Amino acid sequence: MCSNDIISNILGVSDKNLVFTGDGIEKIRDIEFKVLNAVLTYVPKACSKCGCVNENYSVVKNGRQTVKVILNRSGNNPLMLKIKKLLIAISN
Repeated sequence: MCSNDIISNILGVSDKNLVFTGDGIEKIRDIEFKVLNAVLTYVPKACSKCGCVNENYSVVKNGRQTVKVILNRSGNNPLMLKIKKLLIAISN
């Protein structure tokens, strides 16, 4: 597998928090997709819902949500980017 910098450069993704973890092939509705798996990680500065500022790690990551992004074809197969986004919550 190529490094994160090479894949990010090819796809035109400039987010340094996106880490590519692997690739594979997935069949959806009789169509084979070339899949690139990635994880989006970061330390949140504030809660995206209520705006609570992250002081002393009061905003914590709480679970993941997978997002599927379909891109142009790569060779014979369409290309899909599966990103696991971190969900955040406020700790008391």
